[in-house]
Amino acid sequence: MGARVTCRGTSTLLAFSAVGYRVGPMALALPLVFLVGLGFYTLTVARAWKRFDRLSVAELFAERYSRNLGVFASLMLLAAMSGFSATYVKSLGLIFQPMMPALPFPALTAILTLVVLVVILRGGLASVVRSDVVSFVVTLVLLPTLLIIGMTRSAAMGGLATVFPRDQLAVAPLAQWTHPALPFWFVTSLIVLTCFTYIAAPWYGQKIFAAKDGRTAVLAVALSACLVFALYGSMVLAAAHLRVTIASLPDPQLAVSTMILQWLPPAIRGVGLGVLFAAALTTLGGVWSAMAAMVAADFGWGFTGPAQRRPQPGPARLSGSRGGRAPSSSWVKPVGIRGSGRFTACR
Repeated sequence: MGARVTCRGTSTLLAFSAVGYRVGPMALALPLVFLVGLGFYTLTVARAWKRFDRLSVAELFAERYSRNLGVFASLMLLAAMSGFSATYVKSLGLIFQPMMPALPFPALTAILTLVVLVVILRGGLASVVRSDVVSFVVTLVLLPTLLIIGMTRSAAMGGLATVFPRDQLAVAPLAQWTHPALPFWFVTSLIVLTCFTYIAAPWYGQKIFAAKDGRTAVLAVALSACLVFALYGSMVLAAAHLRVTIASLPDPQLAVSTMILQWLPPAIRGVGLGVLFAAALTTLGGVWSAMAAMVAADFGWGFTGPAQRRPQPGPARLSGSRGGRAPSSSWVKPVGIRGSGRFTACR
């Protein structure tokens, strides 16, 4: 596919798993947020964004309203993505903290962030895409494997019913609407927020712009919605089964790394942690590339007007370029993105 929209952010993975460890299978309501949210994206804006076909979603505000509003939208989105980057960096530190308990957490996150930055700067976005392909394939095997191991170990100790109340063993929206462990009204609010914030998410916009055509964009997001739900759901359930074998973790956010270190053979643990690192790398790379595109489009080249920015026919226009212009490597190299004719992003 021209655009692979697989949202496997480590911060969400750790957060959902932590809730699964705390409240059990009822936490499967959380992956529904992305199933419904990305489904809404598929039905409403996926094809429309591909028709728009620019460098940044913020350009829509500049072209439809005014350059000042476009710049304001870019600034707000850049501020939001800076906050997202902080959560991704923290999740990366939480993954490796159990292996380096003596190292202060700020120092650990600084080292890991530096490693990610070096990889992106040296290899460019192409290296991020390659690592995303490999990590995605391995993830399709790793996460269900952890669930199967967890179910096997949990069954030998009596199963989920031994640690979770009966009303938390399944998702029941009406019965759990005001449940103290995880009220479904809260999940519903997340679904609504996701539907109306992801339609303007810059990192998703870039993936749509990189799609071969509108049909590919729609199919990519639709497939992503299903895969994201399945992968996050498998980790929620695996974390719930972990609660049966390990009753009290010092921090539920360590559930994922604990499962890898406790359940996998020593020879495979490194692969599991490597997959999580690759997922964090591609997440940060995707967000940073989206930020770079916004800076270049809204602050680097300046606004040239809708008529001049529309894609022009002819062989000079490269796939993924905007308005007949391919992204120049002179501005993308400093942030690790190579101008290769197809401007894409991972996550």
